[in-house]
Amino acid sequence: MNAFNSAPEAVDVYYHLRPDIELQPDKGESGFVISQTPLTMLRVNQTLFKILNLLDSPTTFEKILEKYPLVDEHGLKQTLDTLVEKNYVETHEVVKGYLPSITIIIPVKNRAEDTRACLYSLQALDYPKEKLEIVVVDGGSTDDTRTIIESFPVKGIYLNGTKGPSECRNHGAAEANGELLAFIDSDCLASPAWLKELVPYFYNKDVGIVGGYVASFYDKSQVDRYESVGSSLNMGKRTLRGVNDSSTAYVPTCNVLVRKRAFFEAGGFVEELTVGEDVDFCWRLRKLNWLLLYVPRGTVLHKHRSSLLKMLTRRFDYGTSEGMLHRRHRDKKKNFSLSWQQAAFFILFSIALALLPKFVIFAWIPLVVGFGIMATDVFIKSARLRKLKINIKSLNLTGKSLRSYLSTCYYLSFHFIRYYLILIIGLGILFHGLWVWTAAMLLVTTTVDYVTRKPKLNYVSFMVIYTLEHIFYQCGVFAGCVRQKYFGSYVPVFIRV
Repeated sequence: MNAFNSAPEAVDVYYHLRPDIELQPDKGESGFVISQTPLTMLRVNQTLFKILNLLDSPTTFEKILEKYPLVDEHGLKQTLDTLVEKNYVETHEVVKGYLPSITIIIPVKNRAEDTRACLYSLQALDYPKEKLEIVVVDGGSTDDTRTIIESFPVKGIYLNGTKGPSECRNHGAAEANGELLAFIDSDCLASPAWLKELVPYFYNKDVGIVGGYVASFYDKSQVDRYESVGSSLNMGKRTLRGVNDSSTAYVPTCNVLVRKRAFFEAGGFVEELTVGEDVDFCWRLRKLNWLLLYVPRGTVLHKHRSSLLKMLTRRFDYGTSEGMLHRRHRDKKKNFSLSWQQAAFFILFSIALALLPKFVIFAWIPLVVGFGIMATDVFIKSARLRKLKINIKSLNLTGKSLRSYLSTCYYLSFHFIRYYLILIIGLGILFHGLWVWTAAMLLVTTTVDYVTRKPKLNYVSFMVIYTLEHIFYQCGVFAGCVRQKYFGSYVPVFIRV
């Protein structure tokens, strides 16, 4: 592999306000930054308010400094980054001439035809061939995988046997010459723009790992169409950032680029882990203050398990990793940010549902109290906004508040369905109201996910697969926690806002 200077010729970082952000002036020239979804508000000083008004259209950091040359450059950069993390501001980068050397590492065992298809896709990458190295690590295949590997211009490493993909990836990294390590699985196909769309994020020297979008290869059966929107490898269409904090952000190893220095600082993958190794690696990397990014770009197509039983078995396997992960990383919590009013609304709504089977006449009481709390909350917020002279119509505020309350209900319902569905159904034998409550929670989560994910299958089929997925996953979680003798993954943390 040829040596070369990988420094970018030019990097332009553009900042712009999110589409649903509104700026309203306060006394003088200071003002408020208001997010419509969810409804949040931030008061900023005069200078920052003027700068944010520039960001109605994408603006580079340099252009901001030209307009306001006396502003503290370091302080402004930190402030803008904070606004990005809080979802008030978005960024995109245009990097020219940044083409670092990359080693692509593929672990494989007994996947001859999948490996052939994967390597064919890599031959079509839109990236300078002289700056690419492909390493395939065979963990002891007994089929024609080695023959396939040797038919391509790649480096093959052949092991007699391994503990699993993690050991293969570590062997590949040890032999790598590239500045970046790109991991892809043998049952995946890379899009031509895979590397070119992810590499530019490494111009930021704080970035240690970048994950890209994982799409489904198959689209024939109902399971295929469910996996195209419901796979745990699909991280969604919003950018995620994570560094040394309590969030659980990670990226899957079937589509990830890692700075080689960061990889070895973190110690590579734990070879004994067969599931959850990617989560463990990402969390260790973040503890070293490397920035983790997920961006919905750089697409890789994954050949998921297309039969229902195999898919559910894999979900069980994924669930077993939770006990191990939370025992190894006790700082990682399932955080829920909500106000006491939202918590009270959810509890009262749940009580009303539970009372329905036997005490219909009393079920309306907690509902009235719950909606009364919400109405009072909206009234108080309206009064505060009027006092601050912020113009948000009462009808709009009510709608946004209702959406915020319903979002809380969704996230809490999802958590209960994800981890306690079987337990709650069992307890329903003693108290039938829990069955009504469970049905309502399941209806809430499946409806929201069906509408937002837009799967290409009917709602009933989606609901059946969705429910089975959660049942198998939570069985795996319980089995893993018993095995680890640690149940920290069941403990949520509620953060008052």
